[in-house]
Amino acid sequence: MLTPENLEFTPEGPRSALYGDRYFGPIGALEQARSVFLKGCDIPSAWQKKKCFSILETGFGMGFNFLATWDAWKKDPNRPDQLHFLSIECHPITLSQLARVHASEPHLAAIGRALRMNLPLPIRGCHRLEFEQGKVCLTLAYGEDALALHMLSGIVDAIYLDGFSPERNPELWSEAVFKLLFERSKVGTKLATWCAASEIRKRLEQVGFEVQQGPSLSPWHETTRARCVFNPSTLDASTLSAEALSNDEKKVIVLGSGLAGTAISERLIQRGWQVILIDAANGPGLAASGNTSGVIRPLVSRDDNPSSQFTRAALLYAIQRWERFQPSPSPAWHPTGVLQIARDQDQFQQWIAMFNTTPVPSEWIQLLSREEAQKRSGHSLKQGGLLFPLAGWAQPRLLCEQTLSSLSKNLLSNWNQTIHSLKQENHKYRGWLALDHEGKEIARAPQVVIASGAGPHIEAMPFNDFLPSSLRPLQRIRGEVTHFSLQPKQELDLVICGEGYICPSADGNWSVGATYDEINTLETSEKGILENTTKLQELLSINVSQHEIQGGRASYRSVASDRLPMIGADPIYNGLWHCRAFASRGLAWHALAAELLVAQMNQEPLPLSKHLAKAVSPDRKSLRSRIVA
Repeated sequence: MLTPENLEFTPEGPRSALYGDRYFGPIGALEQARSVFLKGCDIPSAWQKKKCFSILETGFGMGFNFLATWDAWKKDPNRPDQLHFLSIECHPITLSQLARVHASEPHLAAIGRALRMNLPLPIRGCHRLEFEQGKVCLTLAYGEDALALHMLSGIVDAIYLDGFSPERNPELWSEAVFKLLFERSKVGTKLATWCAASEIRKRLEQVGFEVQQGPSLSPWHETTRARCVFNPSTLDASTLSAEALSNDEKKVIVLGSGLAGTAISERLIQRGWQVILIDAANGPGLAASGNTSGVIRPLVSRDDNPSSQFTRAALLYAIQRWERFQPSPSPAWHPTGVLQIARDQDQFQQWIAMFNTTPVPSEWIQLLSREEAQKRSGHSLKQGGLLFPLAGWAQPRLLCEQTLSSLSKNLLSNWNQTIHSLKQENHKYRGWLALDHEGKEIARAPQVVIASGAGPHIEAMPFNDFLPSSLRPLQRIRGEVTHFSLQPKQELDLVICGEGYICPSADGNWSVGATYDEINTLETSEKGILENTTKLQELLSINVSQHEIQGGRASYRSVASDRLPMIGADPIYNGLWHCRAFASRGLAWHALAAELLVAQMNQEPLPLSKHLAKAVSPDRKSLRSRIVA
């Protein structure tokens, strides 16, 4: 958890209580943003007729540089299709104080309010915020300056070098930070800053920038501008960008229409791609995404491992998207909260110790005693637990249907089509062919995304995950849920988890699960029903009769050995991408996973930290045991 900034409001403007410095000069925050940073980086001229434009800022502060840039984008008819704004912040300002500051610029009230409504909790890591139907993306890296910059990825078109003075915050103006900025630059990248100190200009020159004096803000206040004229490490950036792809090349086959496949299709189409969506079923979300309800909750670990970090980032991102873009009525997302019950007293004590050493915002996690947990849930419980107020449950199939229903063009859906194999053509046709069991072509495209989870279930046919037998790093694990209709009816207004979960559903029943087994059938089993009935009884001490069991559902999960998803380019086959291995966390992971994959395919800045992107890459060390025939 980060320490929030506490502004001091003075006649000269807001000051930082932590740094003892003003946030902007005498000309005001908005005019400084426009005069120093936008004009200094030649915006909006620099972005005109570009498909994507990226800006990196070293200090988010009150957000005026972002708001001024967003405002300029809205007003420019020749604006880029996609605007990425990357920024870092160590001490976020509280929402109430931001509202007071933003009130000084009433014509920015609408976008200022939208920004404040979506700002993340003060939790370390990368946070992706989306505006203008996803065309304006703000990626905030919360953490110490240099560490936060290391999180961010991507080559940018402009740099706003902002922050408190070098005397107050020397780390931000160090040669090490300037080297990081130069590493994010390509030929033509422009940098602007309000600081004109000779030592700062010298450091910028030392790392590779060509520096010049900027216009003066006043008779006694110069500014600095710089640009990258040569950077051998990013010479290929322009040829690798999405702008270099022709319309013919921006065509992709997406295999699987579950949570991952539908989300990927929506993001690609939003960025101008043509998508051929193929599924063996007769509609979206009928395989692993076909349960009536599913749980979305964080994963807590004492060491805050990559799985916990990715799940936290993914959940925060998914919540933002669902709350902004979800149609109503009949919502698929239900933010009821999730209560995770401790396994025993030892685990509860471990949670107490974890909270004492690593404080977290109460909006994110609350530690409840047994009595508090019972009061919140309305049921008798054996232990206390963790309450995740922002979490909840969702209807996965409805999410898939809603996503596809929003797509009106550039989508070709192929239902009831089973892909037996993929074939890469390297001669006349440089791309991929999707073939049926007779070897007949179903579709072809330069790129293909495997978003099919565990692959199709085909009777009398070996498991086929669309890959050569030498390239199968995933396990296929069956899971079964059971539906209960308790008599008399009992209320359940949140999800309860422990060794299993109890989840409400839209039909008023309770969904309990899920098993991890190797039963080779999609039919429900006596063993699965018994296991889930036991989970219900152990969590809530409820005895269930046979007539209260209302059936259930089984499907297959795709699981990697390290229990992390597999997202990104295949390390062996060009044009092959993966978005799979979601295990039991497809609802929590799929939205961020899709955005990550599409950002990689378009050579855009990533929506999460570089180390997490590497942790979920198909090329990670734990998956390198594959032997290519």
